[in-house]
Amino acid sequence: MTAIKYALLAVLLCLPSLAQSQALPQQSGSPFAYVLFIHCGPKKADDPIVKQLAILLAKRGYSVREPAPDQDLGGGPGVDYFDDQAKPKADEIAKVVNDYLAGLSPPVTKKLTARRQSVKNSPTYLGVWLF
Repeated sequence: MTAIKYALLAVLLCLPSLAQSQALPQQSGSPFAYVLFIHCGPKKADDPIVKQLAILLAKRGYSVREPAPDQDLGGGPGVDYFDDQAKPKADEIAKVVNDYLAGLSPPVTKKLTARRQSVKNSPTYLGVWLF
């Protein structure tokens, strides 16, 4: 009988977080609904600038994946979005990143802009191409 009580308690404790995780994609205006994929090439993922930027975005409520060393040689810096409803968030992230990079010494002058991508991807995924 005690094992059943503990199992029931475990299920009840997990229900609020399960319900919240199911609701996130519907709350597209919330930063928590967005997953950021940071592409930091030619810098490395453990570069202090990249790490601080990832922390800054995470503190703002975004789900930030581990930075990847990819670089967009053709398009340059930008924030890729895959659904028109995500454009305001892509613009917001571009501004946060641009403000951070402009405050460095020496400042990074290339600006990120939001850019619509036509490939099929989750509407809450955003690609952040830094350099």
